[in-house]
Amino acid sequence: MTYDVVIVGGGPAGLSAAAHAAQTGMSHVLLEATRAHANTVQRYQKGRHVMAEPGVVPLRSELEFTAGTREAVLGAWEQGIEKLSIDVCYEGEVTAIRGERPGFEISLANGEKLKARSVVFARRMLTLSM
Repeated sequence: MTYDVVIVGGGPAGLSAAAHAAQTGMSHVLLEATRAHANTVQRYQKGRHVMAEPGVVPLRSELEFTAGTREAVLGAWEQGIEKLSIDVCYEGEVTAIRGERPGFEISLANGEKLKARSVVFARRMLTLSM
């Protein structure tokens, strides 16, 4: 199978991109290298306030993102993943991306290879050999 889009990174930007893909009916997969989405927020201390900054940027997906406690934000995102039928591949660590639009091949650490027409990079830091 060739996905319309593969999204690399399961934080707020990746979740939003995947929500938009799901909302528009695109075949997609969200690759998150860890065992849970939004790994940075997952590591915050319990009860920590998570801000929805910047407030001047309009949201363009159905995934809820409002300020609240760590638990409330993560819970809302978990519900959104389920409600929107976002396809998430946890522990989907990307090791290489080859090709060019519309024919990318994405290699994962577990040896699996995915094909995509487009790739969205939604990670803070990503080092790949291309």
